[in-house]
Amino acid sequence: MAGGIDWFRWHHGSVSDQKFILVARRSGASVAEVIAVWACLLEAASASDRRGNFGAVDYEAMDCALGMQDGRAQAIHEAMASRGVVTPGGDVAAWEKRQPKRERTDDNSTDRVRAFREKQRQSEPCNATERQETPRG
Repeated sequence: MAGGIDWFRWHHGSVSDQKFILVARRSGASVAEVIAVWACLLEAASASDRRGNFGAVDYEAMDCALGMQDGRAQAIHEAMASRGVVTPGGDVAAWEKRQPKRERTDDNSTDRVRAFREKQRQSEPCNATERQETPRG
């Protein structure tokens, strides 16, 4: 697991994404098989030390794990590569763009934290309330 992060972001519409329908058509697979392979690749990319890179694919093991016909995972992967969904180097294309900003390399929280702290300094502390005291006696 990379840096203790054991999750990845799944986007709404992934299951009905047109590119997966095209990948299914090109590979001779069902859309369900394409989504299953996609999920396997995302999970491997998420668990990788270099997040976003799923590395070498064991197509035979994937076919077996997903109950697919021999060679199906490879055909799907090749169709994904031809559509630019994955790279020849084993990366999920646009992984960085699709992850939360706090995980991305372009997250520079310094300015955001500085502004937050300045705002806190300018506002009254939450325990600084005025109370009217009733004189005794």
